[in-house]
Amino acid sequence: MGRRELRFAMGAVVAAGLLAGGCLIGMRLLCSETPTLAEGFRRVEQADANSVDRIEQALLRIGARDEAAILRSAWLVRRARYQQALDRLTPDMIAGSLRPHVLRLAGECLFQLGQFDRAEPLLIQLVAEHPDELDAYRALAVMYYDLGSPDLALKALGHVIRLVPLDYRPHHLSGVILTDNENFTAAAKQFQLGLSKAPPEEIRRVMQHELAQALISLRDFQGALDALSGIQPSPGTDTQRAECFWSLGDARQAAHLVDEVLTNQPEHVNALKLKARFLEEAGQGERAVKLLQQALATEPFDLNARYQLLQLYGALGKNEERATELTEYNRYRELQNRLIELNQQANSDPDAEAPRRELVEVCRALGRQKLADMWQKAAEFCAFRQQGRKPQEAPQPSTHLKP
Repeated sequence: MGRRELRFAMGAVVAAGLLAGGCLIGMRLLCSETPTLAEGFRRVEQADANSVDRIEQALLRIGARDEAAILRSAWLVRRARYQQALDRLTPDMIAGSLRPHVLRLAGECLFQLGQFDRAEPLLIQLVAEHPDELDAYRALAVMYYDLGSPDLALKALGHVIRLVPLDYRPHHLSGVILTDNENFTAAAKQFQLGLSKAPPEEIRRVMQHELAQALISLRDFQGALDALSGIQPSPGTDTQRAECFWSLGDARQAAHLVDEVLTNQPEHVNALKLKARFLEEAGQGERAVKLLQQALATEPFDLNARYQLLQLYGALGKNEERATELTEYNRYRELQNRLIELNQQANSDPDAEAPRRELVEVCRALGRQKLADMWQKAAEFCAFRQQGRKPQEAPQPSTHLKP
């Protein structure tokens, strides 16, 4: 799986609005709209409450009750009062010229209320009738992301990229999803494309770090160093640089960087594992063992570190410790293999609750609580689709992906 939990550490990305600003389902206007309603939508986007009230009254005076209700619904969406906004819409509205607005508003309200089973068909119908409806694709990407269906999320993001080719954000999210699924070649390409589209400086640093990690996974160490060029030193980037220098033959610079990281952060897991590799190659197996044990106490699911520890025990003649570690290694390997199988099942069927429920337990057994929380939410969404709970009982979509 790799770094799927990165989804839950995207604070800087979230703050920048990974999936565009304003209401999730924007008020794009058709040529056939009356100027009054068009002006009302503009005032909604500007959060001009007095003007919205004035235009609503003007619509009512000319008998345009449906238009007035849609405008008020749009305002309620702007205020995040989704159930009230939904209540303003009636089934007969969807048959006329106001249909695109109703699909947009109802789709967003249902999405925000967690009713994915009802939101999805509305949004799919909207993009079928209006293939350039950018915000509908954004909403679909978020829904599939929350449901743990990366292929469908990537497909929706592909449409976002088609419609806003200069926006870095869909490339960034695509890169994160691809990294989660260990498609590092495609992830690196998405990060590179996103970086070419002028992200804010704070987000640029995050994306450079992510690009470097993807390139390290591809063993493109010089490319990773180039990706990190110009980034302010930090424990994370210094550890990445150290791995690159070591792999490129500059052991002295690598050791210096790792020692600096561990001086400032003695518990830094990646630095501990890298230092253990250095010590092992220097013939200091006992010291390497201690560092690996320390790292595995934090990340017990790291099979590479466990295999390294297994080999060290054998080289040091610690047969009892090796036997114990072999049992642990095999247990975690079986869990990791099951994790991969279940991910494939979940990805192939966005409605399947059972693999998502099992993924919760597997992730907990692996000590990956953030991943377990994600799959718990995805399972709840699937249960909601199948059982038809009341809106107030629906799980809420991931706030970190809201604009």
